[in-house]
Amino acid sequence: MGVFEMIAVVVVAGIAYDMYKLKIKSDQQKSSNTELEQQIAQLNRRIENLEKIVTDSSYQLKSEFNKL
Repeated sequence: MGVFEMIAVVVVAGIAYDMYKLKIKSDQQKSSNTELEQQIAQLNRRIENLEKIVTDSSYQLKSEFNKL
């Protein structure tokens, strides 16, 4: 095996290693994105519940009584 062939093998191995690191990093980001999407969905449900409570007529009536 010549010098140029050995250099080519080292370069290809380096590129393969970098690609492997990028794949692992991408997988970690995907799991992080999934967690964030779940948190956003949970927060949206909480906001919907709060909107239902605040727009409820009995809540508004209680608020008016408390002001008096």
